[in-house]
Amino acid sequence: MTIHTANIWLIDNFRKFYLSDNLSLIIGSINKENFIQELSDFVDANKEFAEAEITKNNPNQAEVLIQELTSLNYVTLQKIYSDFYDRSDPLTPVILKRNDDGLRYLGYVNVEYNGLLECATPIFNGSSYAYSEALSDNKSDSLKSINEIRNILAKIENIINGLY
Repeated sequence: MTIHTANIWLIDNFRKFYLSDNLSLIIGSINKENFIQELSDFVDANKEFAEAEITKNNPNQAEVLIQELTSLNYVTLQKIYSDFYDRSDPLTPVILKRNDDGLRYLGYVNVEYNGLLECATPIFNGSSYAYSEALSDNKSDSLKSINEIRNILAKIENIINGLY
């Protein structure tokens, strides 16, 4: 079971490079001892394919992903793989409980964001007079919404950081 977990982790880790299907074909030959050699040989053999798929399917992040693929830290990957491989007990799935506060804050962000859109749109679309009271009100309300969104996001961040 733990070898299976290690192999699933490895395949998932290479999904962003569009290599998970190819890697799954040789996954049985990879183990802790030959990990670095097998994986680096695999990446070298499939580099052109990966770069073409990344460029085709993810053009906005192609440069970053290709750089990440060419600078993989095989020692770190091997350490993580070995941790999964050697684990005596499989990971126990933990299902997080419903967090009503988190859901409520997400709703608040949505409300404030919509308010910001309503107030800031006239400022940016060129329909306001430079020294009008309406512009002043929209600017003030927009800044209040931005501040409120920051406060709500900080609360959401605290909830997320405290999950486990």
